[in-house]
Amino acid sequence: MPKYRPIPAPLGRALIECFRATTRLARPDMRHQLVLVGGAASIAHSSVYYTEDVDVVAPCNVLTDIWKVLTAGAPNFTIEPDGKDIVDRIYVTEPFFEGSVASMSDLLRFRAMTVVDCGSGGESADFRWLLSEVARVGQVLPGLDSEELEYMSTAGRSCLGRFDRLVLAAILSESDAKVVFADLLSLV
Repeated sequence: MPKYRPIPAPLGRALIECFRATTRLARPDMRHQLVLVGGAASIAHSSVYYTEDVDVVAPCNVLTDIWKVLTAGAPNFTIEPDGKDIVDRIYVTEPFFEGSVASMSDLLRFRAMTVVDCGSGGESADFRWLLSEVARVGQVLPGLDSEELEYMSTAGRSCLGRFDRLVLAAILSESDAKVVFADLLSLV
């Protein structure tokens, strides 16, 4: 979970190395299916916000392979689920060392959910940072479903100023922007 303070460079490098080590536990032909998400993925995209964990998603067979390797060498190893929803889809991944990292536009979708569900200052800061980066590189989010639109709109209401609400509308598809922008305009 990102926090609203800078991450020390050695910790950021350690988190990325933890992801790299995890990918090496998967069979070589499956490593690209392990996708870095969450705060560490934002760091991979050059965020400076503090986080302490590495969140990954992958097909069950990849996670099972990793689990088998870990438990064979460390019988007392445990996994601690963070209680968040399972990621149902990622539109775009990018190669990242031995694995992959979710695109900034996908991370923005996920971060909107955590802003609404968790609401910490770090979540909001990461949402604003991701929004600025998605806009800076000219990405447009793919069509969002009704639940994602509600999360995006609620996150926008809770932590964006007027200008950033316009930026949010600019990175949405035309039909999604009309839905979210109408909701956000009611606050102006």
